[in-house]
Amino acid sequence: SCFSLVTFAESRSLLRSTPSLKAGVTSTIDKRAMDHPASSSPLLHKSSCGINSATSTSTTSYVASSVAIISSTSTSGYTARSVDLPSVTPNPAITASSYISLTNDIPAILNHAVDISSHSWELGTLTEALLEVYNPSLTPFEWDGGAFGGDVPWAMFSVLLDTISGYNWTGAPNSDPNNLADYLDPSTAPSPLISQPLVSGLGSLGDPNSLGPAVWVLAKFAQRDDVKGELSLRCAGDYAWAVGNQLSYLKAGFTSANGTISDRDGYFEVWSDMGGVIPPFPAYLGLATYNSSLFNFSLSQWTLEASALLDNSVQLYRHINDFDAQFWATGHGWMMLGAVRVLESINASGQVGQFWNVVEGVETQLSAVFAALFGQLDDDNLLPDYMLQANSTLSIGDASGTAVVVAAYYRFVKLCPWQVNNKMNASASNAFDGVVAKISSDGWLTQVFDPEWTNGWVVYSGSNLRSPEAQSFTATMWAARTAAGF
Repeated sequence: SCFSLVTFAESRSLLRSTPSLKAGVTSTIDKRAMDHPASSSPLLHKSSCGINSATSTSTTSYVASSVAIISSTSTSGYTARSVDLPSVTPNPAITASSYISLTNDIPAILNHAVDISSHSWELGTLTEALLEVYNPSLTPFEWDGGAFGGDVPWAMFSVLLDTISGYNWTGAPNSDPNNLADYLDPSTAPSPLISQPLVSGLGSLGDPNSLGPAVWVLAKFAQRDDVKGELSLRCAGDYAWAVGNQLSYLKAGFTSANGTISDRDGYFEVWSDMGGVIPPFPAYLGLATYNSSLFNFSLSQWTLEASALLDNSVQLYRHINDFDAQFWATGHGWMMLGAVRVLESINASGQVGQFWNVVEGVETQLSAVFAALFGQLDDDNLLPDYMLQANSTLSIGDASGTAVVVAAYYRFVKLCPWQVNNKMNASASNAFDGVVAKISSDGWLTQVFDPEWTNGWVVYSGSNLRSPEAQSFTATMWAARTAAGF
């Protein structure tokens, strides 16, 4: 057998057959926070729970610090809805048939993501993908501070407003302050911050942060009467206050002695996933408000996470610092896309000089990891689900993980072209082709790791698995290559 299911698999089977855990029904179980039985395979513990419940809740509490901290009862109110996603324009400099094919598929791919996303990190990844595809000037990669007066990201707002519809607005300022950035610091907030996540993280401290940039964009557009009226929005200050609450909740989280914030609520654990959801949030706020202390915070967190997970002997990141200390493809995508979002936020602000020593080190590290990753591509030009893994079941190529790594690479190339070479560019192009080859005729990315976490982070070749994040990653990959221009 490939790995032992032992008692945990039996309990998983019971969980999957329990009516209260079916999609769309409230669940208080955090599958990621379940005990790790010593007899079970570490691959059986899932970072992203995969139950498509739009009303899952969890409860956490902390000792109060400088801001009020309440139990986490914010739930995602998201329900799939139809959004109008127009066709996208290809970069004429890119003539590869795979790129042209993917360009035609982008609306369908993203509509599928809209249909099946439900958890905080899935919805955060979706909002990021929608902005990068349709409103790139609102992202660090093509930042334009004046874009808040331009085109409105209607599709993203449609998803986001449903997502945060269950937010607890008790204590909200109900005002439009002159400076929204005041809400990002308890000492300057016009109304007291209440440390709570934007939505439930189902045991993850990190995941809800992925929604932070989108809510900040909402706050900025809520200052416009036309948008506020069309969407029946709250006052802009309320949304900025909610972002400040999320930032306070993050900073109040469980922290190690060296300052690393945990990915988990209530206990310490480092996951590669957190590299893509925690550091980019304060970095985006730093860019939007020209706040160097937020850049310092985001860079510090990413480098601390990387130092805990990087295996220098192979230049690859381990997935989790304890029970799954293996080399997971998607985990690399989270870490590396998170890093380039942080770096590009700093670069777009014009403040890179004061952080150059750290930035240069991160860029050098990423270059080495990209080179190591491309050396792992299989015959289908996909990254193995788990790399350097003798077990063939665990090393099947994963199109989802490959897509997010390729997305990160094309962003990295544009950010610091001196850190790459022709061989790496060719490998990225091959991997892009490998991902596109796994897209079905109706716009689903196939050959992805199991989003329902039946027996771990495992790819079942030839199965009909559907992954929310895989859909968004594919669109993110397209946007990144479009911007890179080759």
